[in-house]
Amino acid sequence: MNLLAKIIIGCWFGFMAYWLFKAKSVKPTQAVHRRFGGVWNLAGGFAYTFLFMSGMGLIRFYPFSLVIWPHWLWLAWGSTALVIVGLMVTLLARHTLANNWSADIEIKKGHELMTQGIYGFVRHPIYSGFLFMALGTCLFAGTVGGGLFLTLMLLVIRFKIKEEELLLTQHFPKEYPLYQQRVKALIPFVV
Repeated sequence: MNLLAKIIIGCWFGFMAYWLFKAKSVKPTQAVHRRFGGVWNLAGGFAYTFLFMSGMGLIRFYPFSLVIWPHWLWLAWGSTALVIVGLMVTLLARHTLANNWSADIEIKKGHELMTQGIYGFVRHPIYSGFLFMALGTCLFAGTVGGGLFLTLMLLVIRFKIKEEELLLTQHFPKEYPLYQQRVKALIPFVV
């Protein structure tokens, strides 16, 4: 396994370690809108990473051995950078959200609407970062299975955003609609 593959896998390990560590310091739940199983989301990300990074992902779009095919090196470095940027975005967003975070779609006791820091640029930066990580990993692995995983992640995140925004609008009926008008959901100034 080459250095860039190890970096990508290390980013996923860092992501999971930080999430598990920080999950212990959240506020108690006030109201549950929908149970979603955050642990299963993490497990799915790891299954994807190890299966498709190890070469078991269905059909390859391009060569995996970047030593043999040096003209693919730009893709390897770019996809690794995308994973690293995604990791940094998720960690910053999770740190900003602090004890208001939840794996499920719920409101915490004393829940605060986050609109500062990275939340001033996008409403769902954890999802943005996670998508960057998944896209970078998918591009690096270059498999059909990776493309299917990315498509599945987009669908899951779209569903979660819809459900979270419904709950946040109910809990912050004045503030959240104004925040939605000001700030895009996943990519600043775009989406």
